[in-house]
Amino acid sequence: MKSLEMLQVFLQSQPIKGSVRRYTCHRLRSTTECFLTDLTEDSRQILPGAAFVALSGLRHHGLTFLTDVLARGAFLIISDRAPSEGQLAQCRAAKADWLYVPSLPNVLTDLAVWFFEHPSQKLTLIGITGTNGKTSTAFYTAQLLEAMGKKVGLIGTLGNGPLSSLQKSHNTTPGGLALQRLLAQFVELGLGYAVMEVSSHAIALGRIAQLQFSTLALTQVTSDHLDFHGSQAAYEAAKVQLFHQYPAEHKVINLRDSVGQSLLNEGHPHSILDHPSALWGYALNSTTESVLPISSEVSRISGEHLQLTPQGMRLQVHNQQHVFDLDLPLLGAFNAENVLCALSCLAAQGFALADLICAAKHLRPVVGRMERVASQPMVLVDFAHTEDALEKLLIAARAHQPEAKLWVLFGCGGDRDVFKRPKMGAVAERLADQVFLTSDNPRSEPPEAIIEQILAGMQRPQAAQVVVERQAAIESALRAASVDLLQPIVLVIAGKGHEDYQEIQGQRYPFLDQQVVRDWMKQNRSGGAE
Repeated sequence: MKSLEMLQVFLQSQPIKGSVRRYTCHRLRSTTECFLTDLTEDSRQILPGAAFVALSGLRHHGLTFLTDVLARGAFLIISDRAPSEGQLAQCRAAKADWLYVPSLPNVLTDLAVWFFEHPSQKLTLIGITGTNGKTSTAFYTAQLLEAMGKKVGLIGTLGNGPLSSLQKSHNTTPGGLALQRLLAQFVELGLGYAVMEVSSHAIALGRIAQLQFSTLALTQVTSDHLDFHGSQAAYEAAKVQLFHQYPAEHKVINLRDSVGQSLLNEGHPHSILDHPSALWGYALNSTTESVLPISSEVSRISGEHLQLTPQGMRLQVHNQQHVFDLDLPLLGAFNAENVLCALSCLAAQGFALADLICAAKHLRPVVGRMERVASQPMVLVDFAHTEDALEKLLIAARAHQPEAKLWVLFGCGGDRDVFKRPKMGAVAERLADQVFLTSDNPRSEPPEAIIEQILAGMQRPQAAQVVVERQAAIESALRAASVDLLQPIVLVIAGKGHEDYQEIQGQRYPFLDQQVVRDWMKQNRSGGAE
């Protein structure tokens, strides 16, 4: 714990613009009362004795919640704004102090690291980045660690915390203060490992500043978040930045990815071959198709002879002279690649590959990632929301049951990358036998307009079935797929995966694709809900 006086001294020692001014509200405190119990930006997390950091958010400034924060027992307000007379009066009444730090956004990460005492140095931290696959890879890595008898926390899209008690997350990678606070909680819980997804936003915005990674891994880089980064080159540069600016002990690279190849290409400006790290590379079916030649500096794990079945997949895992047979209860060839990445991360950490292979045979699928929700007709739910992810998803679904008709239902999120919409329409039309278009978190945009942009990428837009309301669209597709059960059909519902809401005009409404399917199956008594 840190005292208010220690906090003030720390802030005044930082090279920041503007002075740190303290507004003391004349509270009589004992020695024990002078210590802060917590530091947070989230007003809902305030407990007596905590310090509340008030900055501008997406919609509100933190000071909007001042009354609630003080009622919860905040000991201190730290803000980039000086208090008004009314706010100061509220603090006096609550006997809470105020620190005015004009350059607070610039020192917030440093403040969090200092306050929580460098928690990433007290854990074995594994960071995983990529366009698609990082959520699944992180989840599989955490499961394998638990199978090895280790206590592990997960940070990412699926939630934050131990696997048995994940709490919902608002961002793939939390903000700098929230991230340091979360890692400190992991330390308090006695967790020895943390596995986290590292988003391109987090890299570009400095959310992961001062983290000490033990292992960094790259799944693959395609196209995403161009609305934020502005160009594909800037997006890829953010991914590369992670491997150059963070001196992890181990770095794991996808040998079949172009960005991954640039990182291991001795003559490329992105090369990390001269960095003092142990390098690992992984690839799927590397003996049948060429991949980057591997130098002696790179350890290698490969998956060969992949076979897909309606129940899962089997493959051989090669490492040096060792070959292991692996049966996975997972769907999608890309999941074989994700498992190879997870195996590489932990082999780099020193775990025996033979033990990891045994544990991998019992991996659980990720909710909303190639998740089988019903069997007749087969219904798969997946988070795929980019053209590349949708393409991989449809190819995988076809490969597991090639004799079946393949149907896909999806939409595109509003207020997000508009360039991918016609591309996703083109992919769906090319790979699926029937396309259903609907809404997917339209946010502030009219869903009809989003659908029109998807249709613009299709050669035969009139062949697509358009039902704007998502539940009605899913029920319509299920009804059509259940008419003739002699014709096997695989229905892929893409875009939302694990999400349990629809965001429309600033409001989030409860909605879960899987539940809509299960309810319809139960009501109509057809098919087998999983």
